[in-house]
Amino acid sequence: MIDSPWADFSRFLKNALGEGLRPELQDVNDFFAADAVFEFPFAPPGYPTRLEGREAIRAHLAQLPGQIVIHRFDPPTVHRTQEAGVVILEYAVRGQAVASGRSYNQRYLNVITLRDGTIAHFRDYWNPQIVLEALQA
Repeated sequence: MIDSPWADFSRFLKNALGEGLRPELQDVNDFFAADAVFEFPFAPPGYPTRLEGREAIRAHLAQLPGQIVIHRFDPPTVHRTQEAGVVILEYAVRGQAVASGRSYNQRYLNVITLRDGTIAHFRDYWNPQIVLEALQA
């Protein structure tokens, strides 16, 4: 496993998605297909609502550890769907905003589409109010 700020999330996704991800992929930055799409349907104003391509996703993920430190991922509820390659994850994250020191306790629902052992589409549902409150200085 690559030692990165995303190592815990990488392990979390590998466990949750299991054989859906190619076994040689170990870091979340490598999990996405070159043409992957990452969507944030509930993003507040000023935040991205859609990222297109692995490099755009990597750039977005690279800035997040400087904003929020994640202490724990609660075990996910994994929903296998009738559509091949589509998995729904429900889980909570516990952490702390870097600048404000405020708690960050967020619940997530992700709809993930896998293709050829990579993530082709990731739809990330979360409460934007929790992010805004945590990041307030």
